[in-house]
Amino acid sequence: MKLLVIHWGSTGGGPRFASAMATAIDLSQDLEVRTSFNPSAAEFWRGDMTNSFPVRTYRSKTAMVTGLPRLLFTSLRLRRYIRRENFDVIYSPMFSIWQSLGSLVFLPARSTYASSIHDAVPHPGDEHWLISFCSRIDRRRADIIVCYSDSVAAAVRELLRTPTPVVVVPHGVDLDDSAEPKVLRQFDEANPLVLGFFGRLTRYKGIDLFAELIHELNRRRLPVRGVVRGAGQVETAVLSSSPPNIDWSNSWVAEAEVDPLVRSFDLLVLPYKEASQSGVLALAAGRGVPIIATPVGGLSEQLADTAGGIVAERVDAISLADAVEQTVKDPAVYSELSRSAIDRTRAKTSWRHAAKELELHFRQFLAQKG
Repeated sequence: MKLLVIHWGSTGGGPRFASAMATAIDLSQDLEVRTSFNPSAAEFWRGDMTNSFPVRTYRSKTAMVTGLPRLLFTSLRLRRYIRRENFDVIYSPMFSIWQSLGSLVFLPARSTYASSIHDAVPHPGDEHWLISFCSRIDRRRADIIVCYSDSVAAAVRELLRTPTPVVVVPHGVDLDDSAEPKVLRQFDEANPLVLGFFGRLTRYKGIDLFAELIHELNRRRLPVRGVVRGAGQVETAVLSSSPPNIDWSNSWVAEAEVDPLVRSFDLLVLPYKEASQSGVLALAAGRGVPIIATPVGGLSEQLADTAGGIVAERVDAISLADAVEQTVKDPAVYSELSRSAIDRTRAKTSWRHAAKELELHFRQFLAQKG
């Protein structure tokens, strides 16, 4: 089977996810894989890119519009490339605006197109008419839709109400062969427990709830330090009322800094108010960093798969604080969560395992298509 993995995003979780999946798929001896990626995201892409089809997109909203003639020309070139290479499947691991617009031109009618949907509906603050328009282009053209949690897949089936097959592939976990289970260190006022929040700073991710959690742990006299890393907007009221033992850094985190940052956490906290699945959760699990998450969307499902943390009973600071205490009051619980996440990643939830399931779905679809 010959596969083209295509993603033109330039920063963040999109290129990271697409690259990890493409690299894992490429390990199969029964697959021939090519990629089409954005050179601006070259730091994310791994492996041999000599046979790829690079597409440079835009660096500003103005350039997104003024560059449309270049997009048309590039899409025509890509269409010829797809026809010449005769790919069995063109697979998009993650949405991208120009990529969706270009697909109107570069996808031959007979090509099998697999589109990914990570969120059935936009999260609060992520709504935009252009994103909605381009998402509809993707969904209508898709021959098969790939989701990464059962909860998202169920919502997509309800939303689409079409015969388009919707399959589920687990969100892969970054496997670190050198990872060893973390041991809960002795902590006190001078050496507090480090609770980390990493990712886009958006309202639905519960950054205000993270601040409330630190307040609650302070009230319980548990020595902690909150670390917040990521770019976005935080309400002034949240910042002004946050406890002094939160280290805020509202800025973009470079790819080379991500791994050391996640390793520096004693606990990763996902205080999300809604979610589909989490790439940060997958990062932490593969490094044996125990995780505390709210019971929303696909987080419970993903955390059960990785076996690397505890799901709070409710979406509130008290429940999150209870989960933190449950994790650290007994060092054996902490180390077991760390160990089980690493072991489960090696045995079941790595990107390699996710890629194998994806390949199986593609082969089954092509067999039925005839």
